[in-house]
Amino acid sequence: MKRLLLFIVVFMLISTGCSLGWHTRTLPNTPPLATELPVVPDHVERIQRFGVIQSGETSFFHSGIDFTPKQNMSQPMGVYAIAPGIITEINKDTKQGFDASNGARNFSITMYISKDIAVIYHFEAALDQDDHALTLAEVEQLILVDQWQYVEAGTLIGRLPWRDDGTHLHFSIARDASESTTMPCPLGYFDSSRAEEFELFYDQLSSDTLNLCGEPE
Repeated sequence: MKRLLLFIVVFMLISTGCSLGWHTRTLPNTPPLATELPVVPDHVERIQRFGVIQSGETSFFHSGIDFTPKQNMSQPMGVYAIAPGIITEINKDTKQGFDASNGARNFSITMYISKDIAVIYHFEAALDQDDHALTLAEVEQLILVDQWQYVEAGTLIGRLPWRDDGTHLHFSIARDASESTTMPCPLGYFDSSRAEEFELFYDQLSSDTLNLCGEPE
């Protein structure tokens, strides 16, 4: 019985890896420079930057960039592919505080833009209040792409409705879709004109003395 279970686990791991490799085989070895922002600036209320964040007497490493949508928009905040790539994973419930049998508070979309560089869009709809949780049916309406779909830069891949003050999109870019304290700032993956627009967008919404990558201005 133990051997059978071990075989099944190994088979699943190999199958997953082969599947990813098969579907991303046409992607370049080096990621293309991103030419589109992940969100429309006018639809964002505030941003939390990448890098070490000081919160009171403690600090933590923030591995992405957070976008909080504005309230009372006619449509939920749109989220876009920053570069051409392939949607490799859609997680309809990232298990942060709510059970999938009842609903789904947070969900995510992962796309690869090269053979080993992934863009991770984590839609964090609510944090601690169960009454703000989305249902699985609502999540499915907010996800606008399918797994293994090829998308062009600028493709609308999902939407994030404002649910409470903690609602935000956590946007990150990581090798092999693995976030860590050694990963580079996402801004470095954008072409120069779009990176400049991104930084200006951040400066307009933030009074931080550090830039979008957590460096001195």
